[in-house]
Amino acid sequence: MKVLGIALFIALVSASPAMLGQQVGESCEKNPTFVVQYFDVTPWPIMGTQQYTVTMNGVFNSKDYAKQLYIGTKDGKGFWHYTYQTIDKEYLKGAVGNFTVSLQGPSVRGAYTDQFSIHRSDFSTLSCWQYSYDIK
Repeated sequence: MKVLGIALFIALVSASPAMLGQQVGESCEKNPTFVVQYFDVTPWPIMGTQQYTVTMNGVFNSKDYAKQLYIGTKDGKGFWHYTYQTIDKEYLKGAVGNFTVSLQGPSVRGAYTDQFSIHRSDFSTLSCWQYSYDIK
C-alpha cells in the first residue's frame, strides 16, 4: 500500500499542468459545444507590456465547425479591443482542440479582462472563457 501511495505521488508531481487540470479564469458560456478542460496563462500574473502565452485545450461535445478564435480585452473603462485567429476546421464529437496564442500585456495601468471565444461561421459561440488581471 505504501508503494502505491509513493507511485501516485511521483506520478502527480511529474504530470504536466494540463494533466492536472490547472485553470486560470472561468467559463463565460452556459452550454459550450467546446468544453474547456485546461486554460493557462504563462507567465502569471501578467505584467505591463510583457509577452505572455495563453493555452486553451478542451473537447468538442458534438460535431461542429470552428471558424475563428476571438480574443477580446476589456480595459477598466469598459472599452473592448478585439483580435482574432482563423481556425477554419471541422471537429468531430469527442475531438480534442488545442489553441495557443501569444499576446502582449497592456501598457496602461489598471484592471483588465481577457475573453477567448470560439465562433462558427454565423458568429454563434462554441465556447467562451475569461479571466481578469491588474497591470500595476
